[in-house]
Amino acid sequence: MSQSITIAFIDASKQRQLYSASSDRTISIGKHLSSNIQQLHPCVGDCHCQVRFSTSLKCWIIEDLGSSKGTYLNGSRISKARALSNNDRIRLGSNGPILSIGLHQVSTASPGKSPHQKTTSNQPAVATLFGNPSEKSYAIPIILCLLLSIGGFAAFAIFKSESTIFAQKKPTNSQFESNSLKTICSVSTFGASELYNIVKESVVLVQTPTGTGSGVVISSSNGLTKILTNYHVVKGHQEATLHFLNHSSSTGVVIKHGSDGYLSDDLALLTTPLNGLNIAKLSTLLSVGDNVFVIGNPSLGEGTGTISGWSLTSGIVSNIDPFEEDGIFQTDAGINPGNSGGPIFNSKGCVVGIAVAVPSDRTVQQVGFAISSTAINRFLAN
Repeated sequence: MSQSITIAFIDASKQRQLYSASSDRTISIGKHLSSNIQQLHPCVGDCHCQVRFSTSLKCWIIEDLGSSKGTYLNGSRISKARALSNNDRIRLGSNGPILSIGLHQVSTASPGKSPHQKTTSNQPAVATLFGNPSEKSYAIPIILCLLLSIGGFAAFAIFKSESTIFAQKKPTNSQFESNSLKTICSVSTFGASELYNIVKESVVLVQTPTGTGSGVVISSSNGLTKILTNYHVVKGHQEATLHFLNHSSSTGVVIKHGSDGYLSDDLALLTTPLNGLNIAKLSTLLSVGDNVFVIGNPSLGEGTGTISGWSLTSGIVSNIDPFEEDGIFQTDAGINPGNSGGPIFNSKGCVVGIAVAVPSDRTVQQVGFAISSTAINRFLAN
């Protein structure tokens, strides 16, 4: 059993990055170009600190390399090597950038098995449910009885539900228009082109003096529209300029935000005095292999200032809770700087996630991370 490490941080282009390493690596952190994790901030020294695995202590440790502004672990300045734990927070300087630590056990005993795959019993399923395998003959009729009972209850529930629907009052025209013209999330399945045309007007370009990101409209009524994005897109600002597909713009005010400590907390909610915009609805239905579509405003390279507005990339859900952190999923759909905070739709036009991070190693291909709608609902409810 060995231990790998993942360090989450925000880079100079305000893109959330993940740097992962095995226990045979030493990770240098600083302003110098040769640093594994480069942080361009006044509080950060050229060779600020390093993180490495201590073979004697059997744990990851952090060491300050004589930085003038100091290295802080969970709020306390360190003067010597300190052991790291899962979810620790490293700050470079008293007011510098924060890096979040994730530690993962990697099993080497079963090379054919994924490190996150749960082990299961090799016994037959009937034996697991009902005891000794020799009792299988009793289990079969029991299962049949259970299935028949479940089928009967399901038929009754469907009949009752349909009766209730037919008995309901027919909706008025105004009710129908408010639900069908402004809300996106269908029972139908769409192809990429059709889906893009349906949902694109709910996607927003979020701009601050220090960078750009994306967002999505989640409500719009009574002269007030709410926009969801990443916290790291608007961090340090109370307002942001919101640009819409019809070339209009508005000022958005940050009314609620999470933190950049955990990937699943990297959310912010903005309001703007508009009405009648297309609304994207959330769905928590998510499975590995589902088709997903990312729509946002990626930039065409760091420092270029060129934004490819309302760009579509597609892929599948590759993994759910890849770091054993509830509320995160992995996708192979293209996510780039500027996509942060933008919606990820399923094939029904429902938002299943918000783009949040990519690995810091640019040689890693088709790996991106998103905050799931389950975590979004928690954020909105609190």
